[in-house]
Amino acid sequence: MKFSIEYNKLVSALSFPNTVLADKSVEDKMKNVIFMVNDGSVKVVGWNVFTFSRTDVTPISVEDVPESGEVFQVKASNLNKIIQSFSTLAKTHVEKLEFSYEGVKIMLSVYEVAN
Repeated sequence: MKFSIEYNKLVSALSFPNTVLADKSVEDKMKNVIFMVNDGSVKVVGWNVFTFSRTDVTPISVEDVPESGEVFQVKASNLNKIIQSFSTLAKTHVEKLEFSYEGVKIMLSVYEVAN
């Protein structure tokens, strides 16, 4: 399974789950962003015991997704660190992010373009 999302759209979509996960009632081990991938659609989900957030993100491309869809989660803190590290680039900017799910590992590829 593989899908690509524009950087700005993912940053925007993550603001909602990050707000939900910032609640003090959420244990650190439960602070995960969940990706629900179907053929042609991607949802970004964050939840705690009181509420949840589910945001649709328009993907650039989606490949090799089973008919039933694919669901995986990543640590919110790790994903946010990666995204924030590319927010203040001077000579390049991030165009898209590509997630690939291979077995039990999630690979994130970052595509930068010169300014």
